[in-house]
Amino acid sequence: MEIGKIVLNFVGNNEINLIIMRIINCLKAAVLAVLVGSSLWSCSGDKGKTRYVPVVLDGEEKWSILDTKTGDVLCQNDFDEMPSVVEDGMFVVRTKSGYYECYKIDDSKNAIGKGKYTQLGTFGDEDVTFAVKEGQGIMIVNKKFEEVKKLPKKVSRTSGFSEGLAAFCKDGKWGFLDTKGEEVIPAKYDQATPFSDGRAFVLKNEKILIIDKKGETIKSMSLDKYNPIAFYHNGYAPIAKGDKVVFLDKNGEEAFTNSKMESDGCYEINDGKTVFRRDDRYGLISTDGEVLVRPKYLSLEYANKNRYIACNDDFKFGVIDAKGDVVIDFEYSGLKQTSVVADRYFAKDGNSWVLINEKGEEQTKDSYKELNLAGSHVDVFYSEVAEEPVFEPEPDDYSVDSAVVEEVAEAY
Repeated sequence: MEIGKIVLNFVGNNEINLIIMRIINCLKAAVLAVLVGSSLWSCSGDKGKTRYVPVVLDGEEKWSILDTKTGDVLCQNDFDEMPSVVEDGMFVVRTKSGYYECYKIDDSKNAIGKGKYTQLGTFGDEDVTFAVKEGQGIMIVNKKFEEVKKLPKKVSRTSGFSEGLAAFCKDGKWGFLDTKGEEVIPAKYDQATPFSDGRAFVLKNEKILIIDKKGETIKSMSLDKYNPIAFYHNGYAPIAKGDKVVFLDKNGEEAFTNSKMESDGCYEINDGKTVFRRDDRYGLISTDGEVLVRPKYLSLEYANKNRYIACNDDFKFGVIDAKGDVVIDFEYSGLKQTSVVADRYFAKDGNSWVLINEKGEEQTKDSYKELNLAGSHVDVFYSEVAEEPVFEPEPDDYSVDSAVVEEVAEAY
């Protein structure tokens, strides 16, 4: 695998390899771009978009939560550790003792379902999530933190829930279970991704399969010829086919491709358009092949409603529309759009972040030295009593300069 190539993250026996590749890829991209809401699940979708964002106010050390719609600071200086983003009015934070607790946005003083949780997911669109207590296996809990089901000891890992299903690993093979903990697709795959748009990618016998929620195979592809780049999004999934990008429809058929799109890019269809990479620059192209914005930016990322965050050759960030016209001037050292309020952005000015609208006007009197836009604390849950040993790489297998990692993490 070529270093720096963006690859869709499978959860599986090569999971560590893929995580390292993501780190390397992020380090490479960090020279060029702010990776908004970066996480192990990568290129696709709206993960991290929320009205409420954890922040550290300038001049403070503890975490608060910002309402990006009203500009109000909630739970001010209530937390020593970084909270997760708020989903459905609830968020997760680690205590001084090292365990995780869940709170409601309107009551940050009283934790819901206190327990010695060493791993705890957010709820997102589901009424349940995964949790692991110290010295125990993986369990499913509801929003009252009542135990829905304790998974068998043979289940060593799970992904989070997506579209009502979660990938799980049993006896070294991957399948899918529902929100009640019932196995709906047997554990027979070597690797698996979460579901998106009703489709998941799985690996079996050196073949990439596209499956539906019933476990039916929609398409089978050779691993030698195809490499998934990102999840299905708005009905399409980008696949690397040699050095080209091909978009597959939900039937697994090639819907369109374009020679202008290089395979080591991050592609998803929004409003009939996708960002594309060419000669280390990014532009915008329609699904019928019309170049809407020539590839001239160091980074280009879909924000919302035909708005794109771009970075120019001076490493300054701004916002353009789908015609390439500038909406927000290129004058910021960082720019992130993660609020459900469409015209709100976090802009970095010096060492601080401020909340602005599309006119560049600051929306609050406060500035922020830290933000958390990455969603949940956990993407993969590990049993603490699994019969199957979890693979760990030898110390010398992979080398990523920790100083560089810390520098990138600090910047973003």
